[in-house]
Amino acid sequence: MAATGAGEGKETAAAAAVGGGGGSLHSKTLLKSEPLYQYVLESTVFPREPDCLRELRLATANHPMAVMAASPDQVQLFGLLVELIGAKNAIEVGVFTGYSLLATALALPDDGKVRIATTMAATGAGEGKETAAAAAVGGGGGSLHSKTLLKSEPLYQYVLESTVFPREPDCLRELRLATANHPMAVMAASPDQVQLFGLLVELIGAKNAIEVGVFTGYSLLATALALPDDGKIVAIDVSRESYDEVGAPVIDKAGVAHKVDFRVGLAMPVLDQLVAEEGNKGRFDFAFVDADKVNFLGYHERLLQLVRVGGLIAYDNTLWGGSVAAAAAADEAVPSGRDRSLAAVAREFNAAIAADRRVQPCQLAIADGVMLCRRVA
Repeated sequence: MAATGAGEGKETAAAAAVGGGGGSLHSKTLLKSEPLYQYVLESTVFPREPDCLRELRLATANHPMAVMAASPDQVQLFGLLVELIGAKNAIEVGVFTGYSLLATALALPDDGKVRIATTMAATGAGEGKETAAAAAVGGGGGSLHSKTLLKSEPLYQYVLESTVFPREPDCLRELRLATANHPMAVMAASPDQVQLFGLLVELIGAKNAIEVGVFTGYSLLATALALPDDGKIVAIDVSRESYDEVGAPVIDKAGVAHKVDFRVGLAMPVLDQLVAEEGNKGRFDFAFVDADKVNFLGYHERLLQLVRVGGLIAYDNTLWGGSVAAAAAADEAVPSGRDRSLAAVAREFNAAIAADRRVQPCQLAIADGVMLCRRVA
């Protein structure tokens, strides 16, 4: 596993006061630890960063008001979203050095335009405060809400209660609560993650989707709701038990069961079968993988045949509770043998995706880590 972004971590000055000399763009994070944020930057952001964007990032980091700038992972996400929706015209309110503006401009077509507006309103208040390590992700209670990489549980609750729950469809809420009572509730996607997937599916106008790893069907329902009435989602899992007992009644009641094509079996042979079926290559717009992590790269190769150019693949658990950063520093910092092994698997997968020129990657520090891959070739 080749080291990526060597030396980039040295550019940061997490201990330095932001806003003073040498202030770093990299200190703007709500994650539970600075090493985890550094891992996201060095594994996914910096290896694919255009030279001109890197030059402006470093120049902006030396500005006395560097805290006003967008963060590098944020800028990478904006570039992906601009290309994902095929944007041609954009607006940026608040430009500062033009760091995020440049990322947007690079993602627009040659005849695209970014219109800019400046504002003197204070921005980024308090963002430069150094992050503090939080408790390990997980815990008891069977709550879906414990899956977060944020620095505090109250902050995560605020995200859910201010933005996710107020716009949550009744059927999705019903299935979320039913899933939270399942003995293996930790296997489910998180509510903020599910909200994001629904938005992305609608954003790209997806009609056909794949989900590898279904469990109760919580994230499956969110995708099905976002698809048009004639849309289809191929659901793949080794068992229908949790789906039939918990999710199917809610999905039936929601009126989207006709969109679901459930295929029982090991994901690799089922995906091979999909590839072999006539008309499936490049047919799918969106895929979500939340299954056995050791096979992610194998799933990736098959999904690249099934998902169209411009389509999106999302992989779950790519930061593994933040342990990928601990594994980078010292394996003994990762508490259990299983976590140590899966952290290594996640790091290997993330490195492979960062080097894969067939996709445009973006590591999101949401839930347990989500790697977005826009197929470009």
